[in-house]
Amino acid sequence: MNEFTNWPDVALGAAAGLWGLLCGAVNYGLVAGPVRRMASTVDRAEIATLQQRVLGRYLLRMVLSFASLLMVFWVTGRPVAILSALAGLLVAGDVPLFLSTRARRERA
Repeated sequence: MNEFTNWPDVALGAAAGLWGLLCGAVNYGLVAGPVRRMASTVDRAEIATLQQRVLGRYLLRMVLSFASLLMVFWVTGRPVAILSALAGLLVAGDVPLFLSTRARRERA
């Protein structure tokens, strides 16, 4: 039993959602730079290097996402907090990356 188990669902969901947004923003920052550079370059050797960098950062991103969800589970143990953190991770990390890739493809 910890202090977070006494919080109401709304407050706990908001706090976990903010945590998810923070971790999602870090995830986005890890991957967005090399993806942008890879889209703007034409040198095949540099593209191959950036692809490896993106792959490594995606693996790091998966570890960070899992660790943040695991921490929310260990601290709270409540489904509303886990779902809120997952939603924050998706909104801040995956949606901007998807939208920027989609916009780049539509321009091409």
